[in-house]
Amino acid sequence: MGTSVAETVDRGYQENIKMLERFQNQLDELIPKKVKKCSRQSGQSRTMINNHLKDKNFVTPAAVEDCLGELIKHQVMIITGEQGCGKTKIGLEILSKCHQLNDNCDTIILSNLTEIRKAIATENSENGIVLLMDDVFGKTKCTYDEDIHELSLDILNAYVNEGNLTVIFIMRTKIFQCIQHLINSHSLFRDHFHVNLNSENYKLKTAEKMTILFDYCKRNKIEFCKDSSKERFEDEDILNKSTTVFYICRN
Repeated sequence: MGTSVAETVDRGYQENIKMLERFQNQLDELIPKKVKKCSRQSGQSRTMINNHLKDKNFVTPAAVEDCLGELIKHQVMIITGEQGCGKTKIGLEILSKCHQLNDNCDTIILSNLTEIRKAIATENSENGIVLLMDDVFGKTKCTYDEDIHELSLDILNAYVNEGNLTVIFIMRTKIFQCIQHLINSHSLFRDHFHVNLNSENYKLKTAEKMTILFDYCKRNKIEFCKDSSKERFEDEDILNKSTTVFYICRN
């Protein structure tokens, strides 16, 4: 008698499980013992998110809402931008929003590709995992090594295919350009969504910048004077080192 469809599906599933176990065993052999211990501590991501939420200077940009919408359709997302454009802040905001939408999901923040297997293994993937990979390919120069890191991406891809893992990569534009060959060739990025924070769609609008400025000044008791004739500073105040005077010009 021929093999039934159920038997074929079950055999394929068992083969995938064996492949994943083989990947994990190979990764154990590749990673030196001194780096085997995952640097992620219990509650680290929660601490980072809570610390981010305390930052009153943060103004939720349009990119956050767009990213949340796309994460419904894509399990892999890449957020790129220049240094200081708010990539990590936006990533943390997305994690906090994901947890609000599903308080049973686990959120993990990693900065090293070799930490993936142990970090994911400590979580309950049945509840869903949102993984934020912050500069894992390097900051100022690309640190990706195919011999060391490709297996980590294979493991990530296996978990993504199971349907319970969402991965958000954060990287500088320069690094994104350096790994284009990887993004174009590896199965993990086959259906990814790219968000370029330096594009016109996601640059901070003037109103957002003004909101940040006004909030900062209010908290630090900095007064605004639209008319220079109403300034209350005398020469001796300006020359006094204990007095901080701010001149804010709007072009």
